[in-house]
This record gives sequence, C-alpha cells and structure tokens, in this order.
Amino acid sequence: AARAACPDSKPSYTSACGPQYTLPQWSDAGGWDQKSSYFTIQMANVDGEPGDELLGRSPVGVWVERFDAARGQWALVGTADGGVALSLPSVDGWGLSASYETLQAADVDGVGAAELLVRGKDGLHTYRWQPGERTFRSIGQPPLLFPDSERWSEPGYYQTIQTADINDDGVAELLARAPDGLHTYRWDEATSRYEQIGDTLAALADFPGEWYWPGYY
Repeated sequence: AARAACPDSKPSYTSACGPQYTLPQWSDAGGWDQKSSYFTIQMANVDGEPGDELLGRSPVGVWVERFDAARGQWALVGTADGGVALSLPSVDGWGLSASYETLQAADVDGVGAAELLVRGKDGLHTYRWQPGERTFRSIGQPPLLFPDSERWSEPGYYQTIQTADINDDGVAELLARAPDGLHTYRWDEATSRYEQIGDTLAALADFPGEWYWPGYY
C-alpha cells in the first residue's frame, strides 16, 4: 500500500520514497549484456577502507559501486556528477577481448589499496583510486609493457597477464608469458614503471614446449 501511494515512479539511490533497495543499475539496456562488460565485473578494495568495492566496465568506462550498510543498498561512487570512475570507451578499442579480458585489480605498491590494471593497444595501463576526485588516475609512465606492437594482442600472451603475491611480502607481482617465456615484474614507485625481477622462465617459451597452445597457456 505504501508503495502504491509513493509518487516516485523511478526510485533511485536517494529516492524521496526510500529507503528502497536498489541494485547497481547495470542493465542490458546499458550494454551490460555484452561480454566486454559482464566479463569485467569483480570485487576489489580500491580505496583502502574496510570492505571491497564492486567494479565493472560498461561500453563507456569503469563504474564503481560501494555497499552502504547503513542504508542497506548499493551506492554509486564514481565522479561527483554520477559518471564513470574511469573512461574506457569501447569506441577507443577498450571493448576488444585483448583489453577487457586483462582488466584486474591488485595492490601492486603495497599500500593496502588495489590498483586497476588493463591492457590497451599501447600496453598495460595502471590506475590508482583518487578518493577526493572519486575517480581513477593513471600512474604508469611509458614505455608500457605488453603493447600490440610486440604481439600482446594475441590470446596466447594477453590471457596470461595476471597478478599475485608470489613471495608473501604483501605486494602483488605482475606475471605474463611472452614468446621467450614467463616474465615476472614488480612495480617501482620511483619510476612509475614495472621492472622485471628474476630471470625469464624460458621453459614456458613458445618452443619447444608449444606453450602458445590454448590447452597450455
């Protein structure tokens, strides 16, 4: 009965008829039925505060939602005007599988908040959350790793890009398999670049083990 009497036909996060439970508005109409969008949906702590945020890239860019425990529902935490937290439009190539399949979050600098990583045509981009601006800002300096010009648009290479804390020091390393084998990198805050650590694992090179086959990579 109360719902029927409510004059708000389109309740939102701050509806005058609320509080009403609303899901993140990631509908098919907004392009979220496309693999380049729903494939990117993930959880990560990008602001360093308790609790993870919900992240996902639509055809226009990356959106960030946070669960508001007091209100019992999700709330958009993108830019102040309600826009995307990071512009990665499909029209600029970010909707290609060689890009959106690499989108991931990891704490590469060890400060307790996850950075956002995604590979573009010119290489791997790294972004850091800016609480005051409520958006992501690029922190990587060129030359970037894994550009198209070095065959990283091929699935046998870009699908191997991942992050993990492999030495238990609280910082995520970056791993990726190139034609000559598996490379391991660590973020260098002083240079704003990833620097290779250790030797290349040549046992995972394209030949003679044929590690470029989908059944292996």
